[in-house]
Amino acid sequence: MSQQEFPTTPENAEPSNIIYYLRAEVIAFAVAMETKLRLNDFKGGWQDMSEGDLVERIQDELQELELAVVRSEPAEVVLSEAADVANIAMFIADNNQRLGSTLTLRALAAGLVEQWEQDHAD
Repeated sequence: MSQQEFPTTPENAEPSNIIYYLRAEVIAFAVAMETKLRLNDFKGGWQDMSEGDLVERIQDELQELELAVVRSEPAEVVLSEAADVANIAMFIADNNQRLGSTLTLRALAAGLVEQWEQDHAD
């Protein structure tokens, strides 16, 4: 699939097309995030959590990540803590768009990709 075929509108921004343009590091990190989410499914969702609670949680998770880095923990531990931080950030973004915006995350992502393509056109 060539870059010109990359979806640029929410209507055709299907994951099967987007995956070809994600960096390997982004895919690996997204898998780590999803793994953490699935391990914690028993806790329920984030949709009813307040922004204040989520901001407090991300600060706690960021401290855990910082400790893992400072202590030179193994890469798997740092990745796990980083995925926790990223997941909480995603919760905040998801709740924010769902509760206060008509722009879906998929549409936002498609717009960011389109902007990147414009910025990096030959």
